[in-house]
Amino acid sequence: MTNNELLDHLNDRPSWDCVACGQPWPCATAQDRLVEEFQAFPSVLTIYMTAQMYDALSDLISQGRIAPADLFERFLAWARRAAVHPDGAERFDLDTISTVEPKRAVTR
Repeated sequence: MTNNELLDHLNDRPSWDCVACGQPWPCATAQDRLVEEFQAFPSVLTIYMTAQMYDALSDLISQGRIAPADLFERFLAWARRAAVHPDGAERFDLDTISTVEPKRAVTR
């Protein structure tokens, strides 16, 4: 086990880099651990990561830095995929779902 594996992959405020590996947080390891931690409630992961994104944005702006263009992808896109497809299931094809014709209103 390496030192990197022993360290928690947490954010280092106000830079928002990972304290363990130095990558922009959440790094791949942090993402995996967060998905595992929130496995029972994946929608809460999205809420948590939204709050983290706004904290990061606030920290970056207060330092006079421009927010990265990929902030949404970095904090939320992967978390949203995990919440919608917690078991890694593929998206369903809307064209293959059987539809039921709506009932017409009875007019008298």
